[in-house]
Amino acid sequence: MVRRRVRIRFRKEGDLRLIGHLDLQRAWERLLRRAGVALVMTAGCHPRPRISMPAALAMGEAGLAEVVEVEFSGSSTVAELRAALVRHAPAGLVPTHVEELPPTGPAATACEFTYEFPLPEDRQHDTTNRVARLLAQPTLPVGRAGAPAVDLRFLLVAAEVAAGVLRFRLRTSRERNLRAKDILSALGLDDLRDQGLYPIRTSVVMDS
Repeated sequence: MVRRRVRIRFRKEGDLRLIGHLDLQRAWERLLRRAGVALVMTAGCHPRPRISMPAALAMGEAGLAEVVEVEFSGSSTVAELRAALVRHAPAGLVPTHVEELPPTGPAATACEFTYEFPLPEDRQHDTTNRVARLLAQPTLPVGRAGAPAVDLRFLLVAAEVAAGVLRFRLRTSRERNLRAKDILSALGLDDLRDQGLYPIRTSVVMDS
């Protein structure tokens, strides 16, 4: 068996944004099987497909450049694999790019995310001022239930309001991370999430 590994970029949008991370993993497993991909399984008493999603996306958020890595066997080209995935994908799950990786290597991790959040016209000026005040702070601890606090200002790389959209960039690691809603809360925008507006993750930068 020739063992292969690919990184798939995809969009999570529409009603599919309302499912959680575990349900998304199961959706990918079903999609890969429908597409005829011969998945490599883990060892042990309860083998599972070797499918990894290194950058979990919060329920309710959309993603335009999400990442899933898959180990499989077979001779399909990446173009053939992408075509099969597109053909069988459910609504809201859109494979956009397939890249073959070395068959062995360290587990991939994300190092940076970029988000967008639409703002009503009457909130744009105030949010611009709030962003400036937030960026001027040298540190801002954010609590975590059952875990040490993280410094929001260290993890917030950049933020701005332009053309009616709040855009912000976050650094992340296995040990320290922020959620988009942490930034929205710091800027006093929680009520807009309650009104049905939601963040869109526009990019996921991998460390390898």
